[in-house]
Amino acid sequence: MNTRLTWLLLLIASALGGYIYLADFGPGARPAASTRALPFPRFDVAEVSAVELMRSNTPLVRVVREGSGWRMQLPVAYPAQKPAIEALLEALNQAQPSRWLSDADLGTNSPASFGLEAAALTVKLEVAGRPVLLQLGGQAPVGEQFYLKQVGADGIFVMPNALLAKLPRSSDHWRDRSLLSLEGVAFDRFEVRGKTPGFEAQKDASGRWRLTKPLLARADSARIETVINSLRSARVAAFLSDSPNVDLEPLGLQPPENEFILGRGTNDLVRLQIGNIPADATNFVRVRLPATTNLVLAPVAVGQLARLALANFRDRQLLPPLPDLTRIELRAGTNRAALEARGTNWAVVAPAEFPADGDLVRYWLEQLPAIGIHEFVNDVVADYAAYGLDQPVREYRFLAGTNVLAHLQFGKTNGPEHIFVRRLDEPGVYSVGLGVFLQQPEAAGQFRELRFAESNVTQVAISRLGKTRVLERTAQGEWAATTGSPPVSLSPAIEETLHRLGTLQSLRYAVPDESQFTRLPSYQRLGHEFTLTLGGQTGLRSLRIRLVADLGATAVALVHADGAAEPLRIELPGPLAQDLQREFTAQ
Repeated sequence: MNTRLTWLLLLIASALGGYIYLADFGPGARPAASTRALPFPRFDVAEVSAVELMRSNTPLVRVVREGSGWRMQLPVAYPAQKPAIEALLEALNQAQPSRWLSDADLGTNSPASFGLEAAALTVKLEVAGRPVLLQLGGQAPVGEQFYLKQVGADGIFVMPNALLAKLPRSSDHWRDRSLLSLEGVAFDRFEVRGKTPGFEAQKDASGRWRLTKPLLARADSARIETVINSLRSARVAAFLSDSPNVDLEPLGLQPPENEFILGRGTNDLVRLQIGNIPADATNFVRVRLPATTNLVLAPVAVGQLARLALANFRDRQLLPPLPDLTRIELRAGTNRAALEARGTNWAVVAPAEFPADGDLVRYWLEQLPAIGIHEFVNDVVADYAAYGLDQPVREYRFLAGTNVLAHLQFGKTNGPEHIFVRRLDEPGVYSVGLGVFLQQPEAAGQFRELRFAESNVTQVAISRLGKTRVLERTAQGEWAATTGSPPVSLSPAIEETLHRLGTLQSLRYAVPDESQFTRLPSYQRLGHEFTLTLGGQTGLRSLRIRLVADLGATAVALVHADGAAEPLRIELPGPLAQDLQREFTAQ
């Protein structure tokens, strides 16, 4: 037998026994575990009305339930963070102690041996009118655990350290970090004041914002709501002071650089005062909440919002909504036109009456809201002649019955890219993009229904470079060349080509002076035109088409409907233009 090894094993066993004894029963030790059930206090989180952190019976932080949220009472009266407080309550209620040491288990070991002296941190819960006090002790020697005792109850619990992470790390930790709390605040006024020009907006009965200072004007409701929501979502970076006696002048708060005010009627409900930017924290701005004399640091973007120019908050949509629209009137130079809604269709009623292309009218109306105001040129106009608006170059009126929904007048150009415009229900002069203006219709013919059924075409008269040919539809529905150059075999694709032409949808542009196209070398080179005669077609009897330029992917053509003196410019898909030249040739 190896006696030396036996003695060595005995010594190791004795040492382990001594360690276990000291760990379980020595000062700061981990006492032996009780085999009984762990009587950790459980409670209904919804019944907790207050949470208080104390040391030596001195309150450090206290929050109370207020409605559906929480409010801090100590160290300062202030809104509190509901999620952080209720996360602690849930963690306490669901905590699973790893051990429970009864008073009998503790023997002669004093609470101080476990860090549970009078100066230990105590969490006080007010649950259904009764207090529950939990005293937090020191760290257990084994594992990530600490000691906890319910004051007035038997024993000590060994708890996981994860529970400590739910405790506030400072007196400010549970303070609500929202810069602007609007819960329960019914406001209908938003105002920005300060050293830079501000504005005031009022919300109307429909919920839309309207500027009331420094002028009465339409407001960009979405932009104002975005600013309010940005303030609502901004978070406090640091709480600087709660004292009402802080010297505000060096902080840019006496007077404030800017102010945000939310009110109802003439009553101010919420106010944020914006100060200057600290030299050592340039990403932040000083903000004061006068209602709580609270001085905080907020993101510098908060201050930038307060300095946005008034034009950023004005409604840049030129036209208002056009509900129940029944009539459209336009004037461009000597051209005058009027359209009327007839059920779900539209008709041109002046200067002549003919069916309008309803799809084209609806498309135009859908594009109108996209006309945006580029610049608010002048809000107090003494002389509209300076803008060419005493004799406007173009006008549009939109009516519902006899009620004028909107009336636009366009005047002189404002530089190379913009044109002056006004709404007659508003006093100001604006400018919009010249390109957008030039896309708007200026003649009745632009609305004409140009689509037709290929079966309604009875004749095609073709002219190309001085040669002519006439194609006639026979009684049997076949096509035959009746006039012109020697007979040729006619393509069976004529019907398909006419179908594609008859269903073509293209934007149309008025051409007051067609010589700008007929002088083009491409027009002289192509020298190709054809006139369709239609029967059985309501409102469209003939269509004269002249090819101006074949650009490959597209082709430009001039169109006269029913012998109109002024043509329209349209665009044809390149393949269709090629087929028209091939099928309707005079060679």
